[in-house]
Amino acid sequence: MLDHLAKIATAPTSPRFETHEEALERFPGLTRDAYALSRVINSEHGSGTPTEMCCIGDADANKAARQRRSIFDHVTAGTGQYGHQGEDKRPVSTARAPGPRHVVAALAVLAGPQPFGMRGIARGAERYFDVKAQAASAASSPETHCPPLVILERWTYSLPWGSERCTLGTKRGGDQQEWVGPIPGVDPYVLMLMRPATAHQDALYQDARRVIESRGSYKGRWLPDAVDLALLAVVVGGAWLAAQGVIG
Repeated sequence: MLDHLAKIATAPTSPRFETHEEALERFPGLTRDAYALSRVINSEHGSGTPTEMCCIGDADANKAARQRRSIFDHVTAGTGQYGHQGEDKRPVSTARAPGPRHVVAALAVLAGPQPFGMRGIARGAERYFDVKAQAASAASSPETHCPPLVILERWTYSLPWGSERCTLGTKRGGDQQEWVGPIPGVDPYVLMLMRPATAHQDALYQDARRVIESRGSYKGRWLPDAVDLALLAVVVGGAWLAAQGVIG
């Protein structure tokens, strides 16, 4: 796992591969799904930390798996064409061509289960948003963007939009979500990952509210790279050992 993160961190961001065929010249055997995921990673959070980029890829792989669709079909909404989120009902953006770093991140996600690959790093997340960007957009363009706390509440309890802009109805839907909680190497203020709700939904909602409201305690990265990676190794390694019955 640490080897995967180190490769992502040291991989260049250019040249950009505008097509799958161009990427194949640098990465022989690269699948269509892996290339599609690398476009998502660059389009949604291409300047993030290695862990953040893997979380983006893992979340969309999770969504595709739940829908029983290929990653390519999921991110292109079945159109077979890359583009901006929302156009042709695309759930995520694939507008930006990936560089080697983004391809390496996609390959790390699809390499296999932890601790050998990065699959599962997003803790079951299927959705995500950039709190910082959402807050800035809401402040500058309130007629078109809602504050992040509104987005958090709407996603958490699957609430409909109200009659006024950025207000919410009260009838909860079936697609309720929850924050996955803190992940070493991920700044939740720039990447808030959401997974299908569990019994911990309400507590995690309150924690997520505190992340958004107490920006001062979540400034940028949590810890330096080496500490991030070490903590991530401990967390993931411990979970894997517990699953194998080695510890309990």
